[in-house]
Amino acid sequence: MPLDFGTKDFYIQREELIEARIAEISSWSGEKVEEEVVKRYDFAKGKHNVLVSWDSVRLNQKRLSDIASIIGGEKLSKILGNYARDYKYWNHGMPDLILWCKETGRVKFSEVKSENDKLSDV
Repeated sequence: MPLDFGTKDFYIQREELIEARIAEISSWSGEKVEEEVVKRYDFAKGKHNVLVSWDSVRLNQKRLSDIASIIGGEKLSKILGNYARDYKYWNHGMPDLILWCKETGRVKFSEVKSENDKLSDV
């Protein structure tokens, strides 16, 4: 991981490359997204990454590729773009609950809070 990851300089120093990759991902079909997730999951599994805690991730390769294929390239590229441009702002983690149905192509994200908690603006 680059030493400047998570800083504004990370994006500024790589803006052209990042934007080109985001544009590429944006054009991917759900099937292409699924193919890439499977390929990259196998390569990265177990390697240190600040974005992934392999011990606590319940999203195995099949679940992650199913969800990513439903989300599709256009929406996935927006999520990844946000992380690349301002990781500190967007790094608050995944929602508590993800529901999906590959057959219908629907995915829902839900944040679960107790009566003592509240949602943040982010």
